[in-house]
Amino acid sequence: MEDTMKFAAHVLASLSLGSEHGSRSEAIVVFPGKHQLWRVETGIRVWSTRGASRLWIAATAGDPLYTRQDILDLIKKVAGANHRYLDGDVECGGFANITPDQAKWVLELLKANPEVTNLVMVTALYHLPRTILTCLKQMILQERFARIQALPVMQGPKFDDPDGLVEIRKIPEYQAKGDIATQKEWERCLPRIQGLHRPTAQ
Repeated sequence: MEDTMKFAAHVLASLSLGSEHGSRSEAIVVFPGKHQLWRVETGIRVWSTRGASRLWIAATAGDPLYTRQDILDLIKKVAGANHRYLDGDVECGGFANITPDQAKWVLELLKANPEVTNLVMVTALYHLPRTILTCLKQMILQERFARIQALPVMQGPKFDDPDGLVEIRKIPEYQAKGDIATQKEWERCLPRIQGLHRPTAQ
């Protein structure tokens, strides 16, 4: 458990969000959680301050199910009614039962938007390492890589809280199932998702 916790912390430390301004090549990707609206609100707040970035809200298992209109209403509430963005900048995933399905949805959007080369992943601190590793696994399987930057929402459980420990235990469990990247895959692909090598669209 201690080694996995150190690995999770290393994942976040390796991909911290920089201060550079957003651009059309960037998408803010929000992974909602069970009745944790603050994840989505934080993602919208970050998106609204980073210029031309896109906003992708991943699907949920219906807890709650965010519709596109829900997200547009939240944008007005969080970013202001006058916040400007282009048609197509906001994507909403609808329903997904598990995190790998969310990751597959992200990869579908990456393939449909080859100009996007940078993902800013936003979710709760305790959930973010597994989310990143799940998306990395899909990048490996689908051979479509992008830079990843991690933005943990500091509200909610920490790694050593009960809910956080549940997430930490899932990392080796889901690695064994093949759903998330192993530590060797992480080390091999880290330069690509840090942006040290130019991402390629397949």
